[in-house]
Amino acid sequence: RYVAFLNCKSLRSIDLTSVAVVERRAFCGFEDLRDAKFSSKLEIIEGEAFHECTSLERITIPLKDGMITHDSIFKGCDNLKHVDLVEEAVLCETIDALLLEEWKNDMKDGKGTLTS
Repeated sequence: RYVAFLNCKSLRSIDLTSVAVVERRAFCGFEDLRDAKFSSKLEIIEGEAFHECTSLERITIPLKDGMITHDSIFKGCDNLKHVDLVEEAVLCETIDALLLEEWKNDMKDGKGTLTS
C-alpha cells in the first residue's frame, strides 16, 4: 500500500485534495515534483513521505497538531521554500522562505500558531 509512487521520474505537480493520509515513502525520490497540494482533509503525513524530492518547491497542507509525524518527511527537500496553509477549503496563509526545521519543531512542540 505504501510507496505507491516510489521513484516517479516525471510527475511535476500533484493535487490530492481528497487524501487523508500520506503514507510512508509515498512520494519518495520524485525527481521533478515541484508542487504538492492537499486540503484540510489531510490528517497525517508519515515518515519519509517526500524524502529526496529534490525539486519540491511548494506544498499546500493544513495546519494541524500531530500531522507531521517524523523529522524525515521532508529530508532532502532543499528547494522547499513555500508552504501554503489551508483551513477548510480556503487558503489562509502563505509562508515564504520558510525555515523548515524551525516550522517542523514548532509543529512537533504543539506551537502551530501564526501571528501577523
